[in-house]
Amino acid sequence: MTILPGKMVLELAPAATPGKGALVRGTVRSQHLTAALYAGDDRADLDAFAALDRLVLEGVVAVKVGVGGAETPAELVAAADVEVNGPAGLLALLAELVEPD
Repeated sequence: MTILPGKMVLELAPAATPGKGALVRGTVRSQHLTAALYAGDDRADLDAFAALDRLVLEGVVAVKVGVGGAETPAELVAAADVEVNGPAGLLALLAELVEPD
C-alpha cells in the first residue's frame, strides 16, 4: 500500500496506483492532446503541475490553475500559472473560456 497525502486527509491506495502526474501524462498522450488545463487546490496536485511542465517541453500548451482557499498550500499557488479564488473562481474562469466576451 501507499499513502497519497491530501488536504486534511491521507488516502491509502494500492502501491501500483499511479499519481496524479502519471494520470495527466497518460491522458494527454493517449488522447493526443495538444493543450491541457489542470486545476488543483492540494499538495497532491503538485505532481500533476510537474507533469504539465514536462509536457510543455514536448510541445503541449498547458495551464496550471491554483484554486486558492484557506488551506491551499503556498507551494501550489507558487507553481500555478493562474490563481483563482475558490471553486467559484474556477467556475468563472471556465465560463470565460467557454463564452469569452
